Amino acid sequence: MFNDEKVELVEGQVVYAAEEGPPHAAICGRLNRLLIEAIPATEAEVRVGNPSP
Repeated sequence: MFNDEKVELVEGQVVYAAEEGPPHAAICGRLNRLLIEAIPATEAEVRVGNPSP
């Protein structure tokens, strides 16, 4: 259907996924660090780029 195009489901609609280059990786790393520091491990698990168990 999408011929190996990167798509994702956002609010019930299929949209083309944004390119994941160095700026994307930098933002993900920063957000990951900020969330880990802000959320106690006993309250939630912060995961980046991995499916939920």
